[in-house]
Amino acid sequence: MRVLLTSILFVLLAIPAQACDRCGCSLSGHYLSALPQYQRHVIGTRWYYRGFESSHHDGAFSNERFHSLEIWGRFYPVKRLQLLAVLPVNLFTQNRGTERLTRNGLGDAVLLANYNLLQQAWGADKKWRQALYLGGGIKLPTGKFDPELVQQEVNPNMQPGTGTFDWLGSASYTLRYGNWGLNTDMLLRFSRENNADYRFGNRLNTSGRLFYWAKTGKSSWLPSIGIAHEWAAEDRDRGITLSDTGGYCQFGTVGLDWYYGKLALSAAWNLPVNQYLGSGHIDAGQRAQFGIAFVF
Repeated sequence: MRVLLTSILFVLLAIPAQACDRCGCSLSGHYLSALPQYQRHVIGTRWYYRGFESSHHDGAFSNERFHSLEIWGRFYPVKRLQLLAVLPVNLFTQNRGTERLTRNGLGDAVLLANYNLLQQAWGADKKWRQALYLGGGIKLPTGKFDPELVQQEVNPNMQPGTGTFDWLGSASYTLRYGNWGLNTDMLLRFSRENNADYRFGNRLNTSGRLFYWAKTGKSSWLPSIGIAHEWAAEDRDRGITLSDTGGYCQFGTVGLDWYYGKLALSAAWNLPVNQYLGSGHIDAGQRAQFGIAFVF
């Protein structure tokens, strides 16, 4: 009974994490997304696309396109300790009338350490399984944040980095019965003020997905469907709260992972279903993600 109550609790808490000011939002959060081989090392790369439509105080409209190519890895130095590292390279563009703004460069690296607090199998033939990871880490200011661009009124979200060391909290829970499973994860970022006296709002990314693990010959397939929730507090500039920042958005998600030997391919598509970003002046569009990784 205790095991079952623990499982139900985490399902209920994991309501399936970012929001923006008046210029789309570049600072998309990271989802932990436990793979079926969650006890093995992984190294890979992922491409993310995010689009926004924004209205401005002068009545003008713009669209923002954020592309990120991430190199990431997951390692186990000891049995229950999981280390994750993410290093993005960003390309951001904004089209406003006849004007086009492009910013690119290395983004902010993320380092996480998660500990496996619960690993359990029970029931007939051990078909019920669950795993819980809790941890935290840091976001490093490896991406460039130029204070001069803030003075030129270039939106801070268009910069490749935030210019701050930020603290992170993370959690991931997976419940499986046979080939069916439910995976939930959470990433919380506590933001700090950078050298331009700008502070991005704290951010929470959560997601949940129902998946089915199928095997055909030497291949494994993992189709999934779920929901993601992203929230951000308002930003602050030199101690002043910016009213057109922060907000929330929920996405419906579908994805497919494919495994063959040590090779893993993944694809996901997100569609916004409910949102309130930048006091209603920003509309998040569809998102896409593709990745390739090696499991060893």
